[in-house]
Amino acid sequence: MESPDEQTHRFEMELEFIQLLANPDYLHYLATENYFSRSEFINYLKYLEYWRQPQYAKYLQFPHCLHFLTLLHDASFRASLLNPFTIDMIKQRQVAHWATYRNYNLLLSITDGKEGDMEAARLADIAAAAAAAAGYPVPTPDEAT
Repeated sequence: MESPDEQTHRFEMELEFIQLLANPDYLHYLATENYFSRSEFINYLKYLEYWRQPQYAKYLQFPHCLHFLTLLHDASFRASLLNPFTIDMIKQRQVAHWATYRNYNLLLSITDGKEGDMEAARLADIAAAAAAAAGYPVPTPDEAT
């Protein structure tokens, strides 16, 4: 049985680790160091699924780490992390999402979810143009949600 101090330490270590999964460079490191070929490590990733429960998820500062945790259950995704091009693409998509996500959700709140509203369309075009001008792939509204 762990002491309260040991439980706190384990919680903090697991919180830090799961959030590292949101970092594409760290995922590349794990792939190049062959962590994904170890069954113990894959089992550890399965164990970390408990972070999806609200009482734990509320501590995540980078909740998209849970999306990467899901992707890491796919062997082909894990293998693709060896390719630097894949890592660059993931980074670009993350930045594009961050650049447009708030604007898209703001548009939906302004229009009460009525995406056909002219003002929403105008603001969406501005946000997409800004992301494109910065060289980022622009997600469609379906990808932005």
